[in-house]
Amino acid sequence: MQSESPRTGEPGVDLCSLPSSSLKLLVEGRFPKLSMPTVAMRDARQLLGHRHKLVQMRTRLKNQLQHVSLKEHSNRSGRLVKSALLGMTNPKGNGIW
Repeated sequence: MQSESPRTGEPGVDLCSLPSSSLKLLVEGRFPKLSMPTVAMRDARQLLGHRHKLVQMRTRLKNQLQHVSLKEHSNRSGRLVKSALLGMTNPKGNGIW
């Protein structure tokens, strides 16, 4: 627990407020170390989360388009019509997503 020392007022561990099991671990040098991720790691995690949301949005859109296409073309063939996807291509330019 991070708090101010009652004597010096400096930040540190207030040993009086620790439970006895934690105090024992601290004295034995087995208290788990806590770490903060680096700025680069936090940025990477944020970008990964944003990418995940974008992929979800893309998947929902494709499913909606497929549903509309199948509904509209069910009288003809019952298959997904590529033209219903409005010519959407992936970034590499090879076909539909």
